Amino acid sequence: MKAAIQYAMQMKDLMTGPLGKIAGSFQHVMNTASNAQRATSAFARAGQAAFNALNIVGVVSKLTGKLRQFTEANQNQQEAETKLAQVMRNTMDASDSEIQ
Repeated sequence: MKAAIQYAMQMKDLMTGPLGKIAGSFQHVMNTASNAQRATSAFARAGQAAFNALNIVGVVSKLTGKLRQFTEANQNQQEAETKLAQVMRNTMDASDSEIQ
């Protein structure tokens, strides 16, 4: 009986080191997995931010295009009104109030 207890104590002493190393390795794997999960989440947030930025760029580009169209249309309208006023003055001898 005494021999069995001594053998069990020796086995415990022999296994404590390797089991501690295994536990440390397991903890390292868990820490690495946790870091990878945080990095993946950060990457996903960065991807979403980039997607949002591209959407904003697209909206601004469309808005710029519409503003350019409006400016061109306004210039064309002013040019047409100026030409019409000149034609009315030349052909009808129209006054400014009549042109308006």
